[in-house]
Amino acid sequence: MKRKLLLALTITLCTSSLLKAENFKLTSEGFINKESNTPEYVIEVPGVSKENLFKSAKLYIASNYSNYNNIATDVENEYIIINSQDDNKIHSKTFTRGGEDLWKYNYQYKLNFEDGKVIFEPVFKELKSIKNRKSKKLNGALFCKNGKAVNKKLIREVENRVNDYTKSLENNIRTSNSVAFSY
Repeated sequence: MKRKLLLALTITLCTSSLLKAENFKLTSEGFINKESNTPEYVIEVPGVSKENLFKSAKLYIASNYSNYNNIATDVENEYIIINSQDDNKIHSKTFTRGGEDLWKYNYQYKLNFEDGKVIFEPVFKELKSIKNRKSKKLNGALFCKNGKAVNKKLIREVENRVNDYTKSLENNIRTSNSVAFSY
């Protein structure tokens, strides 16, 4: 009976995590949270102080970047701002006439802390070509002036990276704070 209950709980948690994996959509205006139609996603962790949320987020970020001090700015227990680029290259055949090009995604992630919640906001900065060092901003490269998508595959790649990061950050914050308070 306990095994069945544990299995049901595990399936429920995994399913809810998978459903939340698609939080952000990239538009010509930037990232928009699909649920709230705002540029922010709120990670709710009831009963956890902003100090503990800040510590767990900072540890997570430091473990995922080689040099925290070079990519992040923070004010203790208030906010963290990350300015970085994705290490994984994005393949695209549509931007260059010479065939496939590889792109690096440059971004900014803003995390604000309050008691019981972390407010996460991703900001698209640019895609930078590895081939010719040109950069592409949102409008003109990924979206037309009328807001219509130019390269849906490339947009999906960027969305997937942001949504994967959001999911991983949320899971880490929840896990580290549930462990910290279970003793």
